Order: sequence, then C-alpha cells, then structure tokens
Amino acid sequence: MKRSNYNFEQPTRQSWVAILMIVYKFYKGLVRQALPFLLIFLVGKKSSRTLPFITIGLSVIAVIGTLYGVLAYFRYYFYLEEDELVIRSGVFGKKLVNIPFERIQTIDFEQNIVHQVFSVVSLKIDTAGSAKSEFKFDALDRRMAEDLRTLILQKKKSLVSTKVSEEEVFVEEQARTIFSLNPFDLLKIGLTENHFKSFWLIIAAFLYFMQSADDLGFNVWDYFDDFDESVIFKSIALLIGAVLFFAVISFLYSLIRTILRYFNLRFQRTESGFKIISGLFNRREVAARDNKIQILNWSQNLLQKAIGLYEINLKQASSIQVKSKKSITVPGAYNTQVEEVQKYLFKKNDLDALNFHGVSAHYFYRKAIYLSLTLAIIVVVLFLIDRLYPLLWIIPVFTLFFISAYLTYKKKKYAVNAFVLQTNGGVYGHGHSLMKLFKVQSVKIKRNLYQRRRGLSTVIVYTATGGLSIPYIAHEKAEELMDYFLYKVESSKAKWM
Repeated sequence: MKRSNYNFEQPTRQSWVAILMIVYKFYKGLVRQALPFLLIFLVGKKSSRTLPFITIGLSVIAVIGTLYGVLAYFRYYFYLEEDELVIRSGVFGKKLVNIPFERIQTIDFEQNIVHQVFSVVSLKIDTAGSAKSEFKFDALDRRMAEDLRTLILQKKKSLVSTKVSEEEVFVEEQARTIFSLNPFDLLKIGLTENHFKSFWLIIAAFLYFMQSADDLGFNVWDYFDDFDESVIFKSIALLIGAVLFFAVISFLYSLIRTILRYFNLRFQRTESGFKIISGLFNRREVAARDNKIQILNWSQNLLQKAIGLYEINLKQASSIQVKSKKSITVPGAYNTQVEEVQKYLFKKNDLDALNFHGVSAHYFYRKAIYLSLTLAIIVVVLFLIDRLYPLLWIIPVFTLFFISAYLTYKKKKYAVNAFVLQTNGGVYGHGHSLMKLFKVQSVKIKRNLYQRRRGLSTVIVYTATGGLSIPYIAHEKAEELMDYFLYKVESSKAKWM
C-alpha cells in the first residue's frame, strides 16, 4: 500500500482557502434569499432615504459572514478511523458525519478560478445508500487530496474480495490519453454545437427583457410603427432580422460556453475505466469505472456530421438519486475514438448479429394528427379575429414540426442480441445508445389508448442511471422482449455495478 505524506489518523483541517469558499457560499445563499427585498428598496421611491441603512446593514452582514467563515474553518476537521472517514464540524452546534469506506463510490476533484490560483482542489465524495449522495470538502491542498483519495480507495479495496477487479484504484493506474482538445478543436465544437438550445434560451431572455422594458414605459415595438410599408412586409422583415440577430447571439453563447466548459480537455483511459479533465474557470476531474457505466451514448447533429465529429456520453450509476452530472460528456470525438470506447466497454462478440428493426408508422401518425388539429384550431381562431398575417410564420413552423416528426420516426430503430440492446434515434442528427443486458434493473410496458386500439406498446428498459425506450411496436413483440430481458438478467451472474 502506498505510504502517505500526511497522517490522516489525526484530526486534519482543510486549506485556509476554505475560509473564502465558506464565506462565498454564505453570501451566495444570503443574496439569493434577500435579492427581491433589495430590489424593492433600490427601485422604490424612498430608495435615497433607505440607502444609508442598506449600506450599514451590508457592512454588518459582511463582518458576520467573515466571522462565520473563520469559525466554520477552525471547527471543521476530518480524520480516518478504522474503516470510515469521520468529519466533525459545526458553528452553532456540533455535527458528526461517519462515511464507511464501503459506501464510497467515486472521489472527484473540481477547481474553480480561486482553487486554481491557490493550487487547491474541491474534493467530492459520492456515496451509495443515502439521500444525500455527495459530500464535499471546500478546499484541500492538491497533494493532500490525492493522498487522501488514494488511501481511502486502497482501504476500500482491502475490505472487499481480491476477485472484484472493478475496485481498482484510479490514482495508482497509469492513465493513457485517448484524445485531447486544442483551441482549434474547441472552435470546431463551438461551431457545431446545438445552437437551437441557445437560440430558445436567448429568445426567452429577450422576451423577458422586452416585457420588463414595457412595464417601465419603454415599448420597443413602437419603433416598427414608423414604417409606412405593409403589415406583411414589416412581419417578414421583423422575422428575418430577429432570426439573424438571435442566430449570431446563439453562436457566440455556444462558443463561449464550450470554451469555459471544455478548455484543455483530456479524455483518458486507465486499466479500470475512463477519466475526463476539463474546464477553464471551473476545472473538473471526473472518473467513470467500467462497472459503473450503464449506458454508452454517442451522437452527432447535422453540423457535426458534416465534419465527422461525435459527442460521447458515458452514463454511470450514482447513489440512490441518479444525477445527470454523474454522466461524462466528451465532445469532439471522431469515429475511431467512438469505436475505441466501445472496445473497452464491450467484448469482441457483444456487438455481433445486431439486426435493426423500425417502429410502427403510427409513431408518426399520432404526432401528425395532433399537429394537424393544433394548426387547424390556430387557423380558425385567427380567421375569427380577422388576423391571418401570423400564418406567414406559423405555417413554416408547423411544417418544420411535421418534418421533424417524420424524421424522428424514420430514425427510430432498435436491435437486440444475446448481450446488448442498442437503440438509434435523432431528428436532424443521429443518436445511438448501447447497454449490456445484465445491467437491466427493470422492464416496463406502456400503452396509451391510441396504442391499445392498434395493438401496439412501448417497452422501457431501466438501468441504474436511466432507461432506453422502444416505442410503438407490436404488443406481442413487446411482451416477448420483456420476457427476454428479464430472463437475461436472472440468468446472468455478472454484477451490474
């Protein structure tokens, strides 16, 4: 067992930088609660009279917050005792937390800009069997954090059978970089991001701003009343201008978000799993062991397909409450790297004899019926109020909805063999999901009224991190698949985690 430079059997404090983190969290929670009241005072008619009182109040709160951070720091210490991690803390009362090594699932590092400046890390411990799935150290010296992680995982390994290979310690393994991202790669990822998400977020923010401006007596829409052109021309000009404006803003937003999230990304392979390190101001180091990975996803939108890029997502099991942040997302991969990940997670014959089947056309028909009824109602309402010009943009939007529904139906496929289930989908891009059958936790068959009348069903296969859906297949086939999945789980002796 590797010797540590620190004696963790004695009570140990965090780095002094933890004081800054504690004070920051104190202020953050306080501002979040008090922000509505502060806004009322600041925009109220008597704001000039109350400003001195607010200043004094903020000064008092600043002193209290600082004192709280210092006291919390000196009253917080941890140590290792037999087979558990012990944390003692509390400012106004004493709090004792005991974390058995056997319950610890993963230990990850995270660094925001303050951590990076002072060369410390935030250490997150994910545990199983509790509603509170994570325990977090605010700031530890990086060498101390690495030694603590190594020692905990080594002790955990000694508590289980030596036959359980999945308990290998990440920090003792040599990590091989599968690929990394340079600035040009980040630019490509930013260019090929799903800008529709950013587009709608920005539009929502813009509409909120417009409503707020209107409440203050400034109506931007009055500007368009100065045009002498027809209403149709104004509508088309407004639509085109808005689309171009929001498209540019969406692209810039996606690019900045990509740089902040994936700066200097390294996707690595160890003997027992994967590790990803990325981030500019908030740098994260997250590991995923092969035994914990439940579903492998890889996808590409139209822009990514044009240059051959994929986004890989490793969905791994967490504690009782499954959290999406426990999934590892790896952008900027190529097909060779997707295949390399598959080879690590699946045996050579696992992916043989995968014959794909489509779903019933009623999967599209039902959506088309709902879209048609909605469009018909809108047309009737507009006709009754004698305002048909909105149809200039409503009809193209619904046409896009119809095309999207049809493409979704055409790309929805599934394949099952003796080892894995794979589902394919997507709208304008392509998405693929792959899971081992022994990872199945439960299987459910759903049938709505439309499906019942046509002898169809939807099969949902659940794992410890979510599920895969096979929609609109014959009910007899759904029951057959359900029986087969349950049989594979009951007959398998492999551990799902």
